[in-house]
Amino acid sequence: MRYNDNMRKEMTPLDHHEADYLLHQLLCTIDLKKLPKEAKRANIDLNMNEAEQVKKAVQQAVGIILGRVVAFDDTYKGRLELVGSAQDGSKLFAPDEFDINIVIPAADRVTVSVHQELDESVRYQGHVLKITVETNNPHLQGNRLMGDLFGAVKQALTDSVLDDKRLSVVPPSLTRTQVGVALAMAWQGMEYPLLLVGVDLVPVLEVPWHEVIVKPDALTPPDTNVMHISNTADGSWRCSFALIEAEVLRQLSPEERRIQLSCKMLLYFLKVEPWMPKEIKSFCTWWTGRSFNLPVPTGFCLKSSFFRLLAFKRNTGTQWLEEDTIFWMAFAFRTMCQQIANKAEADLSPRKVFAYFGGDCEGPKIGHGAPIITHYLFKRELKKRLTISTLMRYLNCLMASVWKYLNNGFFFLNSALEVLHKLHDYIFCT
Repeated sequence: MRYNDNMRKEMTPLDHHEADYLLHQLLCTIDLKKLPKEAKRANIDLNMNEAEQVKKAVQQAVGIILGRVVAFDDTYKGRLELVGSAQDGSKLFAPDEFDINIVIPAADRVTVSVHQELDESVRYQGHVLKITVETNNPHLQGNRLMGDLFGAVKQALTDSVLDDKRLSVVPPSLTRTQVGVALAMAWQGMEYPLLLVGVDLVPVLEVPWHEVIVKPDALTPPDTNVMHISNTADGSWRCSFALIEAEVLRQLSPEERRIQLSCKMLLYFLKVEPWMPKEIKSFCTWWTGRSFNLPVPTGFCLKSSFFRLLAFKRNTGTQWLEEDTIFWMAFAFRTMCQQIANKAEADLSPRKVFAYFGGDCEGPKIGHGAPIITHYLFKRELKKRLTISTLMRYLNCLMASVWKYLNNGFFFLNSALEVLHKLHDYIFCT
């Protein structure tokens, strides 16, 4: 169930005129007590049942296509690495998205240098470091690594036959992305009768880890000595740590996975997807002259913030107990906020969220909506903690008064009755 139906019926069209207010109202419709269990139930195992068959069929299909591409242009000769949620174990609902990197060994073909970004306008956007690549290979100059892939894959699709008849390429079949290409496929099976599958294919160069780029000690695998760089449409280069990120997330403990999935599930409740029914889309949008999607943190912001929270946990040895799930979720979103200068401590605004790995080389994203989510989660957690602690305090007072009454007579009877009245008011009137 996506929302609490009772809360949903109480909302009126007037609630959709202000983004922050609507976001708060939507948060109120989510049953936070059930959220961790719902997230665990929605999490799919891509190593079991038909989901595993979909994953293997997609990997085989991409392997066939890449084989044809390499026959045209051996620049793309390398290995395929599954990254993203399909690899790290955090995929929700269905095996409908796959991120695959074409890892091309290039240590002997390019020279990578990293230096301070001098363009003030670019530095203002958060790019502190700039990556440049020098090579004599014309296929690796400019934006050709990314740009030529589209033509090569398009040609390969004309005469490639996929191994599994349940998987097919569907319109628009092939589109460009900022760093590669996207394939549109469809799976027709038993568990998933008609599943639209998106595949992002990104070529990356594998080069030695540059000493200027910080290697976070808390989460970076100790044997890591290479990094990946990807080519963008404007001919620039940027770091790609998708493989390292997937490796870190794949090894999460059950308590860490619970927090990650709960945060992802919460954002899912607040985002509008293209496939959603019109009724749900209108419920999750606000409008002033036209409809707008709610400003909520992106997946990039959540992942970067979760990495920082995870590093804090492992450095301090903190335990993430099940009853503290909402508390640590709130902390994850709190790292996307900053305190407003000369304001009360509770006044927060969205901040720029930098990537945990290679943040100096990539522009940040703004944690839109994070202050509203943070306030709401902390408020709910504080209310729960006060509820339990206050109830226990009154019960302890009651037991102490009764004990004194039994030992000292009627002198403490009035105090015991007073505690009973307070306990009654607390339980039935708050």
